[in-house]
Amino acid sequence: MKVTSLVVGLVLLSGCAEQGSPPILADPSPDYSDHLFSRTLAVSSDGAAVIGDAWGGTCVWDAATGSYEVFDGGFLALSPDGSSTAAWEKDGSISVRDLQSRDLVHTFEGLRLDASTDDAVPHFPSYPANLSNVAFSADGALVAGADAGGRLLIWDTSTEQILRSFEFDHPVQGLVFDPQGERLALLQETGASQLDIDSGEILGRVKTQSKSALSWSPDGTWLAGADADGAPTIWRADDFSVVKSFPGFQADGIALSAGAGIAFTASQETSDDSRVFVWFEGSGDEAAELPGRYLRPGAVAWAPDGKTLYALSFTSGVFRWDSFAADSVPTRFEAPPRK
Repeated sequence: MKVTSLVVGLVLLSGCAEQGSPPILADPSPDYSDHLFSRTLAVSSDGAAVIGDAWGGTCVWDAATGSYEVFDGGFLALSPDGSSTAAWEKDGSISVRDLQSRDLVHTFEGLRLDASTDDAVPHFPSYPANLSNVAFSADGALVAGADAGGRLLIWDTSTEQILRSFEFDHPVQGLVFDPQGERLALLQETGASQLDIDSGEILGRVKTQSKSALSWSPDGTWLAGADADGAPTIWRADDFSVVKSFPGFQADGIALSAGAGIAFTASQETSDDSRVFVWFEGSGDEAAELPGRYLRPGAVAWAPDGKTLYALSFTSGVFRWDSFAADSVPTRFEAPPRK
């Protein structure tokens, strides 16, 4: 089976509040009443919407105006066409709902809840604690998910039936389909690896930091993550040889662009303050820190044009850079109030 891929990891569910103020320039003071789950961020395929995970819900910002709506329920993945979102249910199943109507589109079952652990992540009651990530393939034909017991399942979205099942000694903490739909990049305690979906063979493995993100380049030639020391790193997908590494940083969010570039959020060895950085092939050895004041950024996501970058801050909302010039100022989209 050959499937093109796309996976993000975040967005969703049913209706709540709306806010209409325009974007403001980024110079916020700390306001810990506004909190987002900063590891999940997605941009719709047309670039019109930005989606992040809020306290027990999903926030969808209008990319043109900065206004937002908040929907009930958690958010882990956006479908490739931007029409629906995937999230965990408390019984361990994965639900896919229409983004606008909130109607249930699909339910995927087969992953296991661990009764020995709490049934929800603290402060995020919509998340079962022992379930991992969710990913769509680029054409939406496949959905993958994993649980804390080491089980990884791949479903056919048209039938909701399990196509492939894998058992690992270590839980899969992150996963993303390659653009050709033939492999899954997996993140575990033991490192990052590539799984051949049809054969079940592990095609390569590299030691990494287990809590960072993974990202494929749109053409599938690069894979990015954090190396064993936490440094943001780009590898060649065919053999995990290093294309570019940024030592001295501790990476959090990572995203590769269509323009042969990488964006990452990271703290440096000399500071605990996490910042946003970009680097493009041919631009030199050093990553450029992006201007602006933002607090605790986590996930980053590129717009489809490969030139506009978004970062999600745990306390301050979403920031957008339309230019990476040193004197540019990012636009801030406000965070919704905590419920």
